[in-house]
Amino acid sequence: MSTKPAEAHIGVGIVDLGGPAFRDRIDGLKAICDQTKAEAERAQAMLQNSGSQTVTPQMLRKFSDTARQRIRLEGSAYRRDHIRALAQRVDVAEGEIGIMGSKS
Repeated sequence: MSTKPAEAHIGVGIVDLGGPAFRDRIDGLKAICDQTKAEAERAQAMLQNSGSQTVTPQMLRKFSDTARQRIRLEGSAYRRDHIRALAQRVDVAEGEIGIMGSKS
């Protein structure tokens, strides 16, 4: 099967590389990548400045409370990004959702 120069095989379909849907998806992925890099840099800076700070139960509680609040925000990308970070596959069907990933 030959493809036109402006198309590429992605998954099981053909995507128009010049189409707005493809550009929107790429822009969204670049934004997620940029955000992740910035968060990794902040985390690295915090680790370097922390002086080997021990994780306390209070720190874990604050983290879990914040995550719980953010995952419940309507229209928040946090939910989607959180699931993408943890899950390898998400199946959505009528009345149920299956989330699969590594147990480690």
